[in-house]
Amino acid sequence: MKKLNRNQQSVIPRLLESSARGATRMRMFLMLMIMMMSSAFAMAQGKYGFKVAGVDVTNDNYLDLTEINGVSGKVYFDPSTRILTLDNATIEANDYNAILNETCDYLTIELIGTNTINVTNSAGIYLKEETTIWSNCGAKLSVRSDLCALLFGGCPLEISNCWLEAEGAWGISANNNVAEEVLTIRNSHVEAKGSTGSICDIAGLVLEGCYLDIPSKAAYDADTKSVAVNGVTVTDKVVIEPDSYGIYIADKPVTTLNCKDLTSIYGVSGNASYDPDTRTLTLDNATIERNTTDGTGIVNKLVSDFTVKLIGKNTVTADMASLVLNQTSTITGDGSLHLTSKRFCGIDMESASVTIDNTSLFVKGGYGIAGYIGAETEVLTVRNSYVEAEGFGSGSISLISNLILEDCAITQPDGAEFDAQKKAVVLNGELLKTKVVIEPVTNGISEITTDVPAHAKGIYSVTGAKQTQQWNELPAGIYIVDGVKRVKK
Repeated sequence: MKKLNRNQQSVIPRLLESSARGATRMRMFLMLMIMMMSSAFAMAQGKYGFKVAGVDVTNDNYLDLTEINGVSGKVYFDPSTRILTLDNATIEANDYNAILNETCDYLTIELIGTNTINVTNSAGIYLKEETTIWSNCGAKLSVRSDLCALLFGGCPLEISNCWLEAEGAWGISANNNVAEEVLTIRNSHVEAKGSTGSICDIAGLVLEGCYLDIPSKAAYDADTKSVAVNGVTVTDKVVIEPDSYGIYIADKPVTTLNCKDLTSIYGVSGNASYDPDTRTLTLDNATIERNTTDGTGIVNKLVSDFTVKLIGKNTVTADMASLVLNQTSTITGDGSLHLTSKRFCGIDMESASVTIDNTSLFVKGGYGIAGYIGAETEVLTVRNSYVEAEGFGSGSISLISNLILEDCAITQPDGAEFDAQKKAVVLNGELLKTKVVIEPVTNGISEITTDVPAHAKGIYSVTGAKQTQQWNELPAGIYIVDGVKRVKK
């Protein structure tokens, strides 16, 4: 938005004096002025104050900037919001900046998907007015130049909620040596490398929702005005990482950047997300594969009262533990979860109590479901759920202090039971390493929901919702069929 000039500002006192309701009129006037200036910027201005690959963005080309030589993918500008969108775009230029913002204050560069900028004989991006590089969902921008990858001068720069890589003789740098040249990085993954300076010549570095990870002892140094180690500007790769919630998927941290869509993590497909407000990991027909040596599937290290919500059929396969729970956790939902560990635990309960609630769970590994040492806190509760557990090496359900069964029972093998002294499910006093099955024992719909009569015909979820699909079309889970609970695998 343009600032009011002196003539515009002089009108305001006269408005205030004209009526007892001057304050209200002033607000209305200011709103009108903002609308007028925005409209003027969007409609009347032939040029918008910045260039792409050396070409002015104007009224004639702003809707499709891929008409410019060297620009491909989707690149367009919205004058009303001052948002330049790069959507899986590539910009290549020689002797020109890929993006040069000369006079467009408060420009936003929005990222969608994966974007690439390659420039020779000029800075990759050069910003002379306040600009934000931003994404709604952790999209990526890679900028490379033989000079400076990302240059800003006489203004601040903000990088928010995205993945940015900058590499050149300078990585990210300012050039006017003024107090306004502050770099703010919010909730982003940033990699910068420059043979002269990786992040340098800036008046300040503000990190919000992220931290300086590499090099390990690096920090912003006010004397050198750079990211430095022991007062020496870093010229190797600098890595800034978003804060982690203490949950790991396929050995990668769940962060403020990737939590909305965890399929950005290699090895994760389907739909998977984490809600930090409710502490809920939702798996919706998701597959997680971590087959590298010592790889793990899902790990909860720090989040107490953690919930894994299941929709549809979900599969986690790992070389080591498929699911590690270090804090109190619940697995629930109308879907199912299939956990396979090649060498260790299907579910590893380390000092944590775990509840399996109204769901279907299939676990297989060297250990099936196991605690660490059978500590007092390592209690497994199975509530109204179908569970199969097999630990072919060291026990199907073992090393836990207690097994609590609510509205369900061990049905296979016949005679199997939990032995408190051996802290495991046993048969005739011997640790079981073959399949253990726990099934719901309640048969009436009325015990699930009072809204559906027990004699009702048809297929219902355990929450009482009538299903419109046929049995063979339903996803895995627990259902009530004509008043009797059935498990669909």
